[in-house]
Amino acid sequence: MIIQCKRCETKFRFDDSLLAGEGVWVRCSRCRHVFFQEGARPSAGETQPARREEPAAAAEKPAQAVPQAGDAARTDLAAPEKKQGPAPADDVDELEIDKAEENLDELGSAADEEEEAPRKAKRKKGILTPGRIVLYGLLLIVLLAAVFFRFFPQGGDSILQGIFQAIPAVERLWGPDKSAKEFNLRQIEIRDVRQRFVNNGIMGKLRVVEGTAVNTSSFTVARIKIKGELYDAYGVVLTDRVSHAGNVLVDEALWVLTEEAIASELSSPQGSTVSNERVPPNGKIPFMVVFAHEPPGVAKATVMVAGAERMLP
Repeated sequence: MIIQCKRCETKFRFDDSLLAGEGVWVRCSRCRHVFFQEGARPSAGETQPARREEPAAAAEKPAQAVPQAGDAARTDLAAPEKKQGPAPADDVDELEIDKAEENLDELGSAADEEEEAPRKAKRKKGILTPGRIVLYGLLLIVLLAAVFFRFFPQGGDSILQGIFQAIPAVERLWGPDKSAKEFNLRQIEIRDVRQRFVNNGIMGKLRVVEGTAVNTSSFTVARIKIKGELYDAYGVVLTDRVSHAGNVLVDEALWVLTEEAIASELSSPQGSTVSNERVPPNGKIPFMVVFAHEPPGVAKATVMVAGAERMLP
């Protein structure tokens, strides 16, 4: 007989003798679909086939004589009648029969898993894992920082300066490694910062910022440079000045010197008041930054280390 797969509709040759009872479970050799092939069910008024009564009828018939050799009828009697099957079709394929019904659940679940696998893969692609959440968070922070620095460059510089100034305090808290072989400007600390105003006879009021630079590294350094900046209320830098440590002017000089003369006195790399050529570990050196012709709207003044050179041992 010819049966057809219920999923891919492929046709198969199937032996009628394999249909026992109500039917049998079979599996398609192409799409691997498992389905139940029902057997032929006799109608209510149908009687038993006549071929099952043939043995009894044959017993009532008298025995027939055996034909003699050469008799043409012998071949017809001896040769059994061959059963003629349906003509093979081009689209008929072989069918795999799974008689072990205890494995049907496993086969069915395997087929369902094969169908479900692509959908599970698509769902997994959209799941936010903890690693993806952290990655997306970092990307968002970087993006926001880039936008902030793009539109508020001065405010970004202020934040960086605050971070750099806070790092030495953190290092002291955790105990910095004095034997480190690398030197950086964060190892020069600024302490005892103070400011005052002095009236100059030529330029008027001067803002004077003073303090002490301390070498906290394990190396001898030289030519420490200090930078001062003035900010408005929005964190925008209005002006800045750069001086070398070791140069300090008395008030009498600040009263009478011009702006160019003051800048020249404070820019000596070697230091005019205290030597700026060799500042040993834990050594201290004073500095002074003077602002003349201060712009209006100043709300804050800051100072930071702008440069230093490490001396070779």
